[in-house]
Amino acid sequence: MEATLAHLACCHLVYGQRDDLLHVCRPADIERGRAERRPCSIWHAAAAGAYAEADEPLRSLDILFGLGVRMFQLTYIQKNRLCCSWLQGDDSGLTDEGRAVVKRLNELGGMVDLAHCGERSALEIVEASDEPVMISHTGCRAVHDDASDQTYLNAIFEQPYARGVPRPERTGSRNASDEIIKAVADRGGVIGIYVLGYVLGEEPATFGTWFRHLEHAIEVAGIDHVVVGSDISFFPTWTPMAMDWTNWPYWTVGMVCRGMSDDDIRKVIGGNYLRHLGHVLDKQPWGEFIP
Repeated sequence: MEATLAHLACCHLVYGQRDDLLHVCRPADIERGRAERRPCSIWHAAAAGAYAEADEPLRSLDILFGLGVRMFQLTYIQKNRLCCSWLQGDDSGLTDEGRAVVKRLNELGGMVDLAHCGERSALEIVEASDEPVMISHTGCRAVHDDASDQTYLNAIFEQPYARGVPRPERTGSRNASDEIIKAVADRGGVIGIYVLGYVLGEEPATFGTWFRHLEHAIEVAGIDHVVVGSDISFFPTWTPMAMDWTNWPYWTVGMVCRGMSDDDIRKVIGGNYLRHLGHVLDKQPWGEFIP
């Protein structure tokens, strides 16, 4: 938690000194950013450790929310006090503390992110949440099942954040099953298709590989529930077109070439995500938490 607070302090310092950036806490911030043509960012507690392993997870969650974090993963690469990650072959599901965290996020207006959750944990989080949830970045298991993929595991365990984490002999799949995709969509949530070659099934991934996952997710979830989900950029097998942010308009061109309608493309490149963000963040109790 100490390291996370230090990072947030740096973020507030940078954003306080930059007039060209906008930190998003409310739905209205998005419209403001678009009107002023300023890049917007939504702060994301990606690894969950900052609050999941704290002595008082709910109190730590409140602190992070009060400091402007709006997206929350419940796990990352190992089991914690809330739930299990995909990296564990045996998923024991959502704990009582995990249910309390989901409930508190619903009360606050925080976005619940199932990225990196195991199968059982993800399904139980969907059931426990009174609000739509999201998977910020995933692939489709029906297109590529990466369970126990050693290439991906090697890449993970070469990273500093994996030091001290036991490497399992057997893992689940990082990609979402059709059951999870449908459950998220049926509750009004969104599924982001990421661009990481290891888990899409091709290294480095091409636009065609990514598009196969996108098409499958749309088939299962419907066009109103699928978005582009990038993930972070330090892995070497990102889709080459995604390595430079200035290339991202080419994704739109690619979707046009694949025959998608303008309305559907608008939904996938941001419209569905903005709808989800607006719905969840609009629940915030501003009398209690104002960054």
